[in-house]
Amino acid sequence: MSSTNDLTKENVKIKRAVYARVIFSVIWLPIMWFVVSLISSLIVMSRAGDGIGSDNWSAEAGLIEYMMYIDKYGNYMAIGMLSIWLLLCIIGFFPGTSKYKKVKSK
Repeated sequence: MSSTNDLTKENVKIKRAVYARVIFSVIWLPIMWFVVSLISSLIVMSRAGDGIGSDNWSAEAGLIEYMMYIDKYGNYMAIGMLSIWLLLCIIGFFPGTSKYKKVKSK
């Protein structure tokens, strides 16, 4: 027979509930949406104002270019972001979405 001390020393995996995984996945969705939107806007707006002398004109050109980019590629960006989010949640990349809890051994 094994005592309770032997069980705590072994590497025991505790399964995380499916509901908890779904809730954590939903929590990560707006965070990932914000990060993807921020990165894409920075890339598009940084390239838009090249060759324009004034900073005000450059900022307006960047905003207009970003709006045109979203109109043209927004659906593809959303589908790609949702696909990557779902894949990362399924494999457990985000905290709280893994199948097993990480147990610290003493």
